[in-house]
Amino acid sequence: MRAREETAETEARVRQLMGPADPLADPLADRVVTGEADRMVLARVLATDPRPSRWRRADAYRPRRRRGWVVAVATVAALAGAGLAAQASGIIPDNVIWGLNRAGHGPGAEGLEADIANARKLFQGKAPNGDLLEYWQAPNPSGGQCAYLRVIDAKSGGSDGESSCFRGGESYDPPAVWAEANTTAVDDWTALYGRVPDSAVSVRVTFEDGGVVGPVEADARHYFLTFLPHHERSNWDWAAYKTEALDAEGKVVATEHSYR
Repeated sequence: MRAREETAETEARVRQLMGPADPLADPLADRVVTGEADRMVLARVLATDPRPSRWRRADAYRPRRRRGWVVAVATVAALAGAGLAAQASGIIPDNVIWGLNRAGHGPGAEGLEADIANARKLFQGKAPNGDLLEYWQAPNPSGGQCAYLRVIDAKSGGSDGESSCFRGGESYDPPAVWAEANTTAVDDWTALYGRVPDSAVSVRVTFEDGGVVGPVEADARHYFLTFLPHHERSNWDWAAYKTEALDAEGKVVATEHSYR
């Protein structure tokens, strides 16, 4: 019984020390804490999601999982010109600010705090079930980026998402084609998104079993997004494929391979 009281007292002390930095109050404030017990509780406090979530956990470094697809819809909003209305007016939704900051705080995330003033929405698109997917990105002090994949539920209007950050200067060779296959963002669908080189206008996907999908067109800023049904193949069959970036004449200008 005393242990529970001590834990409650420690949590109360941590929240008092944090003040407006408590994630349930202000996701942008600095975190301040002293003592080993306080640090342990702080880790639990920071992991608390103040909003209902279909994702129970958001990792700063999310492993890539690949599945295959059959193209169902390709609806990407072009972001050329002055950009999206929220950015043009200087208004960024509160839960986007929270999402961009989530992976950049906590143990091991020093130097990854998102620069919200320079946050951008890179692309968006509507899934077959009506959910709207948005991809936001902001730089961090390390020279890297923080990203927030936001999904707005078509029925409730509520939103949630997945957060990630990476450090600048890390040993990493960027792929010729950036392609992500997200199997958890939208129920019953895989969201395939990324960016092709400036010389490309679309992507094509070829599976190990010979199946071909595409071309999937990229927008004016070379981002692409499409939604693909989960049930067409097993996880094993979806896992091995290559993504090819195509120019206006259909010529392959860059390739990325995904392996089991």
